[in-house]
Amino acid sequence: MNRLPSWIRQHIAALRGLLVFTVICGVLYPVAMWSVAQVAFHDHANGSLVSANGHVVGSSLLCQEFINAKDIKTRHQQIATLDHVKISQIPADAVTASGSGMDPGISPANAAIQVDRVAAARHVSPAAISALVHQYTQGWTLGFLGEPQVNVLELNIALDQKYPVGH
Repeated sequence: MNRLPSWIRQHIAALRGLLVFTVICGVLYPVAMWSVAQVAFHDHANGSLVSANGHVVGSSLLCQEFINAKDIKTRHQQIATLDHVKISQIPADAVTASGSGMDPGISPANAAIQVDRVAAARHVSPAAISALVHQYTQGWTLGFLGEPQVNVLELNIALDQKYPVGH
């Protein structure tokens, strides 16, 4: 019959169970989820990468790097001077950052105060820049979640393609 003591047989059975569940939960399930994500959500599953001129330049889920000003009053003054607007017209997201500082977008109001400066730098009409800003403005998620935002990375790529600086 069985020559091993029962406590050893129980440990062997437990080890077999551990191996089976390790393969199921640690290999098969992750591979299955990865496969489904690749088929159903390919762009999102790979980081929502954005390419320009054949090169990956960023992710539509992350912003471009910027410097966070410590003194909000100083930042207000700098923006007011740079964009020729009143301090009262400067939206909060122009002088502050989210908790991570990695948001991919800015508010439409923040984009609007920059239109004239960008138009002058690219030697095009403010209306042309406003049209592109409008094109890259995303509305509320599901019609009610979050806030509208302008994806800065995608807008900058479109600006460089359509109105390169110094053209």
